Amino acid sequence: MPTTSDRDPTPPQAILLGTSKLRADGVFVQVSEALAQLSGWSVEGLTDRPLHTILHLSAAEQDALMWALGKATPVVRELAVGSDRASLSWIRATFVRVREPSDPEPLLWMIAEDISARRAQARDHRDQIEALHRTQATVELDLQGTILRANERFLELMGYTEAQVVGQPHRMLVPPEEANSHSYRDFWRRLREGQPQSGQFERVGARSTPIFLQASYTPIRDISGQVYKVVKYASDITQQTLQLRESQESAERYSAEMARVVDALKRGELSVRGDVESQGRTHQAAIAQLNEGLEAIAAPITECLDSLRAMAEGRSPPLPSADHEGDFKLLADSVRTLSQSTSRVAQIASQIADGDLTIKVERRSEEDVLMGALGRMVAALNALLRQVQGSSHQLDQGSAQVQEASQSLANNASRSAASLEEISASMEEI
Repeated sequence: MPTTSDRDPTPPQAILLGTSKLRADGVFVQVSEALAQLSGWSVEGLTDRPLHTILHLSAAEQDALMWALGKATPVVRELAVGSDRASLSWIRATFVRVREPSDPEPLLWMIAEDISARRAQARDHRDQIEALHRTQATVELDLQGTILRANERFLELMGYTEAQVVGQPHRMLVPPEEANSHSYRDFWRRLREGQPQSGQFERVGARSTPIFLQASYTPIRDISGQVYKVVKYASDITQQTLQLRESQESAERYSAEMARVVDALKRGELSVRGDVESQGRTHQAAIAQLNEGLEAIAAPITECLDSLRAMAEGRSPPLPSADHEGDFKLLADSVRTLSQSTSRVAQIASQIADGDLTIKVERRSEEDVLMGALGRMVAALNALLRQVQGSSHQLDQGSAQVQEASQSLANNASRSAASLEEISASMEEI
């Protein structure tokens, strides 16, 4: 079990001011030097003066004190010493009636201690407790968890009257699933062992509404060091907690929506957009900005895809807009150049198909394989044409020679036929 030094700082010690002596009428006959200094007097100046000279008392309080001192029993009082309220000191005075053999009558021995520091500390503690009661919801409980007291702030917060909670178990304020849990039983075990508990707690108000508290449960010990009750100080953090939960849920929805959009983009689905309406106010603007960014990204890519698709299908491609900027402009310009090059290739192929081999094919770069191949094809076709033309010329010459030979043969045949006719006629004559 913790010792006193473990629980609280050592309180200030009282300072002994010595013993002074007074007559029965309360006049000093002997003054301790320490008491005189504390009260702002000299020993000589205070001797033969009445006690109330150094005390800050009203007339009624002086009469009550003197009446008490007139009795034979010892009197103990805590008294304010000094004339100025702003600089009062406090003493604990024990008055004992003593008659020494040399005294003609009994004297009051005043044994004084300076308790100013102790009073200041006690006042500070009291002020702190009062401030806590003014600003915090406070409830006192016994070690079985029964509510002993509750201040107005606590009652207002929970929605109960004092009669409704005093004498009731603390578990009436706890959600049922928690009240029946092992952790709740362990919570009270620790308090009974003197271990303070603090943190954020969910409690249930009179209308069964959830209430969230930032609270501390402090075990209170008696003079023997035994825990005998628990004091709870709490602040209402319901609004902050609900806002935090909403923020967390909103962040989770936002994270899930972002993951959905990113996954779709990874699959190449450029038409995907974030769902603004599914988001809380905190993230709606972010999703809207995301959609604007996706539109800006998808537009030039879609235009370029349409152009490439048209080229792949052999159609006249729509050209991407020239209004894009940055890398999108480079992409659009490249597709526009490719489209123009495709149109040039189609034009060359059409001219070749029409028999125009005079077309001049120029390579667009050193690495331009397509135009290079077209140029070689045109050159090869021209060479083939020349070869065909040469062969046709030779064929024309051969045909002329055959024709001449045929004519010569025909002429010879005619001459031969004539000769035969002459020979036949001669033979007939013979």
